[in-house]
Amino acid sequence: MALLDANGNEIQTYSSDLPDVTPTPVGPYRYYRRGGSVRLKTKPAWEDEPGVKWGALTLKDEPEIVVPVEAGLNRFIVPIQHPGAWKIPGVTGGGFTAPLLVPGAYQVRLTVGDHSWVEAVQVLKDPRVSTTEADFEAQYEFMVRIREQYSAIHTVAQHCRDLRQQLDERLRPLANHPEAADLYRQGVALQAALTAVEGGLIQVHTPMMLDGKLNALGYKVARSDDAPTEQAYAMYDEIVEQAEKQFARFQQIVDDGIAAFNRDYADAGWPALILPEDLP
Repeated sequence: MALLDANGNEIQTYSSDLPDVTPTPVGPYRYYRRGGSVRLKTKPAWEDEPGVKWGALTLKDEPEIVVPVEAGLNRFIVPIQHPGAWKIPGVTGGGFTAPLLVPGAYQVRLTVGDHSWVEAVQVLKDPRVSTTEADFEAQYEFMVRIREQYSAIHTVAQHCRDLRQQLDERLRPLANHPEAADLYRQGVALQAALTAVEGGLIQVHTPMMLDGKLNALGYKVARSDDAPTEQAYAMYDEIVEQAEKQFARFQQIVDDGIAAFNRDYADAGWPALILPEDLP
């Protein structure tokens, strides 16, 4: 099934195929202190007793994104919104980054095997509100900007994670080699710099960082019946300014630090694979 604009261009697509779910390793769980006692902060619904669980956690499918195909009559509510922002898999948080559809003419296409049916639909505004077409357009355009900036923030944060992982894989074998001490310290410093950039962009724990602020801003804009306010635009500009500083720091790490590490690593002649020496 697909949601189309008036010209037949796809806005969103939905399928009856269940999405692939990648098992995610979990555990041990986090505990917190309260009232002089220690309590388990996370308890899966299927565990009778709280405790530590090791293994893989497979998340259930989200029913709202799967078109039902049971025998008989099925009902699927098509969300009247554009795609939301890209975010790092597994990162949770409230807010909203998907631009809502501007009231007007659209189409819905249902495809079963080799057959397709297209029907025209109308998205109507709530008759109780006085929102103008210009207000809806301004809200849509602003939400697109929020979505794209949120995606850019998470993209750079993911790059930081990827580079840290690669550095970790290269540094771990060097830890027990005194002759590689300088290169090892160089890599550790790069990991710390990348962690700082990521922490300045996305909300890992607390406080709310730039992605969380954009999420909250998107929620306020999307739930309003009016065009975005001057304060909303000002807040967005402030977030973008802070994000651009982190983007510049990341690019400097890549251009200078990562490039220097790659050069020094290659000049030192370390092999790509090193057999660990600390095994019994």
